Amino acid sequence: MPAIEIGQSYRMYYPSRFATRPEYTAHNGQMVKVLRHLGEDECDTEYTMFQVQAEDGWIGHLYEQELIAA
Repeated sequence: MPAIEIGQSYRMYYPSRFATRPEYTAHNGQMVKVLRHLGEDECDTEYTMFQVQAEDGWIGHLYEQELIAA
């Protein structure tokens, strides 16, 4: 898997098993722009996470594997 690049756009893949976060489910399949890498103090996981922004202005946090090159 190629490295995620800050400033680039990717298709958001949000697994349906996480349907408890409707704001994320609503943006599934949309293009999002990667704003920045989240620091270790901002997430409680060993996986790489990014802050992203959708075209409608919504901002969220996604795992690297939830960003698909378009």
